[in-house]
Amino acid sequence: MKSLFLFISIAALLVGCANTPEDRKWKSFDKAQFSFARKVKKERNLFLESYGLTQIDGKVEVLELSFNSKKQFSLEELPEARKLLFDLSFEFLDEINANEELRPHLIQYPFTLQNVQISAGSDVSRENKDKYLVYFGIYKNVVSYSLESEKDVGPFRKYYIEKINEALTKLNIDHDGKPLPLEAK
Repeated sequence: MKSLFLFISIAALLVGCANTPEDRKWKSFDKAQFSFARKVKKERNLFLESYGLTQIDGKVEVLELSFNSKKQFSLEELPEARKLLFDLSFEFLDEINANEELRPHLIQYPFTLQNVQISAGSDVSRENKDKYLVYFGIYKNVVSYSLESEKDVGPFRKYYIEKINEALTKLNIDHDGKPLPLEAK
């Protein structure tokens, strides 16, 4: 009976300690990321594979989301994969910047493309890994896409990289996701 009382006391103490302001802050970020992931799953049939964040001195610098796409993108469909990455990034930024509860914990407000890492991968069959993108992602100033062949695996994948400004120009949008003026195209 004493051990049961001790166990319940320790459990109550741990649960009580898990409700600090710092814990609530992290739960707020989890909630925001999961909420966005649910929306993306419902609207785009993309499934959250991983999520996270990077912080500096207690302030969130980067929010990370990685999805699994049931759709496989061929190299010819790279423009569609690029558009998907930027659509997801701008939608996520809109939600994060609109969330007043998160603002005090962001390294900067508003959050920009520099503050999100969005990626997706596809489960591509072994015989098609050289024809379809197995990974595509956006982080900081780079958008990367990769194919993989039987002999090119892991760090030896075939990567296609473009600077973020090049990708935005190809999509005819600016760093805020707004269409470029006609003379800038």
